[in-house]
Amino acid sequence: GGFYPLTMAAYEAFRQCGGRDTYDALHDLQLELEKARQADKADDLVDEDGNGVADVEELDAKALVRRKSTLLLTATDPDKVDRGFQGVYSAWLAVIAVLKVEFAQMIALGAAIGDFLAALLKVPVTRIVVHLVNDDLKKWIPQSITYVCKFVAIIVAWYIQHIITTFYSAVRGGLLVTRNLMRIVGRHCRACAVDPDQSYLDEVTGWLLAACGFYFQYQLGFHPPFLVAILLWPFAITEAGLLWAITRAPEVEAG
Repeated sequence: GGFYPLTMAAYEAFRQCGGRDTYDALHDLQLELEKARQADKADDLVDEDGNGVADVEELDAKALVRRKSTLLLTATDPDKVDRGFQGVYSAWLAVIAVLKVEFAQMIALGAAIGDFLAALLKVPVTRIVVHLVNDDLKKWIPQSITYVCKFVAIIVAWYIQHIITTFYSAVRGGLLVTRNLMRIVGRHCRACAVDPDQSYLDEVTGWLLAACGFYFQYQLGFHPPFLVAILLWPFAITEAGLLWAITRAPEVEAG
């Protein structure tokens, strides 16, 4: 979570904004894709003229594309495909909307704190800097102080958001690991079985594990080690894609 905060936030937004419905939509798409694949395999074996050569082998590229396109449309259910794509697209929009709001809140909070800092520091800092710059540049001193304060405050806000995300992911991961380990042990050893819903053991061990995970990420400065970064390269790509989406994607108009 501390290494890839946007990915963690996107997962939580996905889980809270109808993640189960999206899984069902993906399942429907998978079933329709499998139906299309089976129909395609059967079509590759069709030899209607009985000359010993499959019909698809005798078609030119244009005719083959037309035949396969018709087969795809015939073999799949348009309603299920439409619901599947709508479910996935709706989940994507929900995740991006949540991340954009969180990102905007962080920027707005940092900018507001920067304004407070600028109001506090503008006079004393100006009295010092005014002796260090040329007369032609003195008019830029107040604005420069404001921009620097906003920039520093936004960086601090981003860092605090990193800490919050790291803490959340550490707690969630610690409890998830502990509870699943308890269930696995319970299945293999009835005498050692402990119900996580009836015991505080999972909370105690989970929070201890969460503390270790948080400290580990904090010590690394919220940057994964080189080998870990290589193993987790898909998350790095996802993080970059989400950052691009929330900073570049156009606003979705209501209605």
